Amino acid sequence: MNIPKIAEAMGYIDDELISAAAEHVGGARNSSRRKRRLTAAIAAAIAALLLGACAAAVIYIDGIQGWFGRYWEEITGRPMSEGQAAAIDHLSRQINISQTCGGVTVTVDSAVVGDGSFCVLLRVSGVRLSQRYSYGFAQTEMTVTPDPLADGGIGGYGLNYLCADGDGSALLLLEHEYSAAAGDEPDADSVQVDLLLTDFGRVVRGRDCKTLAEGQWSFSFAIDRSAECDHVTLPDTAVSIYNSEAGETVAAALTDIELTSMGLRFCCRESEMFSSMELELRLKNGAYVYSRGGTGAAAENEDIFTCSYWWDVPVDLGEVEAVIIGETEIRLP
Repeated sequence: MNIPKIAEAMGYIDDELISAAAEHVGGARNSSRRKRRLTAAIAAAIAALLLGACAAAVIYIDGIQGWFGRYWEEITGRPMSEGQAAAIDHLSRQINISQTCGGVTVTVDSAVVGDGSFCVLLRVSGVRLSQRYSYGFAQTEMTVTPDPLADGGIGGYGLNYLCADGDGSALLLLEHEYSAAAGDEPDADSVQVDLLLTDFGRVVRGRDCKTLAEGQWSFSFAIDRSAECDHVTLPDTAVSIYNSEAGETVAAALTDIELTSMGLRFCCRESEMFSSMELELRLKNGAYVYSRGGTGAAAENEDIFTCSYWWDVPVDLGEVEAVIIGETEIRLP
């Protein structure tokens, strides 16, 4: 796949986006697996735009399950299995609340929730969209109660444009991810989300928003986190990680490793945390699922960090063959 030529033909993905995707891979060297990761990172960066770019293929997304099903095919090159679809359905919640302002309707459609994260699908209708551009809000404000970032937690949220649905609606994904303080257990209680969106518009070069519809859309809704997220405990492991800052491969000792459908949690010493740490899953069918990033939080006056990383899509753990951390492979029992 020639990414620059595709981008040129599409006419709206610039060199900065391709460069940013390459930088996200950090420290890649000459191995086939790292080359696959680079290709996948670039593909993931433009996948949402690819979905909206082909006028001949009108895409209809029925809820957040439908979006992840479509995205799964984009990043793995394979259709989603029944087990994989069931894993996402298990973690999905319907919300379906709407608000209209100035003729533009925003709908909080549905959510996928797991340990340390949740994703919410938004629909925006009433605005004429072009397949050449990305869209978003000039300002997004969200508060979560109880606040998972209190008492030493770390994380954040972001709103990303996915594509234009077949009915002309803009689809956006609100992602909230966090790592609790070291030693804290994931909380299964419901959370209250208050979301305020201001001025919908076209995103210019990934930074500024050219306003198409002025207004504010305000929502308050609860997200049920009671469904248990599948998990597998892995043995303490010494891993080899390429540290791009030092330009060398270094060792790190990871403890309390827990793989979940949504991500990977583990503990390590602060001195062994690296910004370029790369994680991925190898599935039994040979496909790969990659991490979109992570955070680490420490207990007060402690050198031990609890790190949380999240997969690009929720995963059926029954289909996972191995976790790959840096250059070390941990096979599932």
